[in-house]
Amino acid sequence: MGKADHIQPKLSFKGKRKSSEAGKSMDDLPHEEDSQSTSMKTMFLALKHSLVGIDAKLEHLTEQMDHLKERLDDHDTSLEQVKSHISDLEESQRREGERLLQLEWVLELIRNKNKDLEACSRRNNLRILGLPESTAMGRMEDYAEVMLTAPFPGELSPVLVVERVQRLLGPLPPPRPPVLPC
Repeated sequence: MGKADHIQPKLSFKGKRKSSEAGKSMDDLPHEEDSQSTSMKTMFLALKHSLVGIDAKLEHLTEQMDHLKERLDDHDTSLEQVKSHISDLEESQRREGERLLQLEWVLELIRNKNKDLEACSRRNNLRILGLPESTAMGRMEDYAEVMLTAPFPGELSPVLVVERVQRLLGPLPPPRPPVLPC
C-alpha cells in the first residue's frame, strides 16, 4: 500500500469535518453531487432562458400569423369584390354586344335605304307643277307622256317612257277661323 492509502481524515463529532490534507472543512470541498446539481441548475437555467426566448419568438410568430390572417381576409374580400366587378363587366359587355349587333343591323338597313334613295335621286326626274288631278286619258302616266313629247315632236331620240307620276301635296290651306256660337 502506498503512502496515500494510509492517510486517514480526522473526524470530530462536535464540529465540522476536517480534511487532513488541506486543513479545510469537508463542506468547503466540492462534492460530486454538488457539481452535478450545479451543472443541472446551470442547464435548467439555460433551458429556462431558451424557453423564454422561444416563447418570445413564438409570440412574435403568432402576431405575424394573426397579421397575415387579417391580410388574407382582406385579400379574400378584395378578391370577391373583383370577381363581382368582373361578372358585372362581363354582363355589361354581353348586353353591349347584343346592342351593337342590333345597331349594326339597323345601320345596314339605313345604308340600303340610303343607297336606294341615292339611286332614285340620280335618275332623270322632272317636277312639273300645275298638272290636273284627273284627265280624260285616265292614267296620269299616259297624260304626262303626251304632254312632254308634244312640244318636241321627233326631236327626242330615245322614246320617252314615264315610269310613274307622283302627286305632291300643295301647301295646306290656312286654318278656319273658330266658330263661336252666339
